[in-house]
Amino acid sequence: AAFALAESRDDALVTFGVVPDSPATGFGYLELGSPLPGGGHVVSTFREKPSLPVASDFLAAGPSRYLWNSGMFVWKASTLLRAVDAFVPESAPVLREMGAAYGTPAWDALARDAWPTLAKLSIDYGVMEPASTSPDFTVAALPLEARWLDVGSWPAYGEALGADDDGNMVGAARAVLHASRGNVVASSDPSHLVTLVGCEGLVVVHTPSATLVMPAAEAQRVKELHARVVDVAPELA
Repeated sequence: AAFALAESRDDALVTFGVVPDSPATGFGYLELGSPLPGGGHVVSTFREKPSLPVASDFLAAGPSRYLWNSGMFVWKASTLLRAVDAFVPESAPVLREMGAAYGTPAWDALARDAWPTLAKLSIDYGVMEPASTSPDFTVAALPLEARWLDVGSWPAYGEALGADDDGNMVGAARAVLHASRGNVVASSDPSHLVTLVGCEGLVVVHTPSATLVMPAAEAQRVKELHARVVDVAPELA
């Protein structure tokens, strides 16, 4: 249905929405408007990551009103390029040049030199949100008919790993957890041993250059830590 919608309309920018199963505060939401022929709804508003009470209201309203924003899209290349021209005009010429060079000997140098000059915008902020209020485009959402897990946080990464009998989710070559429940442990160093004693609901992440320890419930606050980390260790920026 998503491909048919994108192919049938020259103004359609289609996104997949995920049916919420909890009042998640770590995702953006799609507020749905009028239904479209052939399935899906117009996206009337992109909602930022909400507070828990607001997310609870979204969940109660049901999937005909609100979906999680998956960040997965379907569109004609020509429609997307028109949207880029309209909403990110300062980057459009470079993007077109990079597109023409893809797969040619000129690509590597162009990507290295031109990419840093582009506006630092996500496709959501740069194109989809302004398109949703433009009379020249229709932003449409269809429910994603597949299992979806957004591994954008450490607890979500733990869910992807699966849990042991104590609810611990371990992605480390060497780890010993004693009298501990519901923790997420990750390590990229196969020679490093991570140990926990009497811990519950923690996220412990070890890399050769940094170690992170936090309650899983605070996982969405990692971005608050970033500026302070960069002050101390600018090489991690």
